[in-house]
Amino acid sequence: MKIRNEYQIALFKNAVAQCSGYAALVDTKTGREYDLKDNFVLTEALARLVLDYDEALELFVTKREDVEIMIELMDCLSREEKDISRKIA
Repeated sequence: MKIRNEYQIALFKNAVAQCSGYAALVDTKTGREYDLKDNFVLTEALARLVLDYDEALELFVTKREDVEIMIELMDCLSREEKDISRKIA
């Protein structure tokens, strides 16, 4: 998952806020877990996510309904990425 601009950050924050259970980003290289429900940690996680060139962060949620929220987020980010690519080409 790539986050590239302020709009995408807002979408991500909104999706996390909608989650009723635990949500985290986990760095697969270091094992560091970022609790996305903690505002201070969320800010740090977003900074890390924006700079995640090697895509080492994985999204983790505990509730089925939260999985649906995050799938919708990733779908939205994917569609926006395609739109940006078309405009550049």
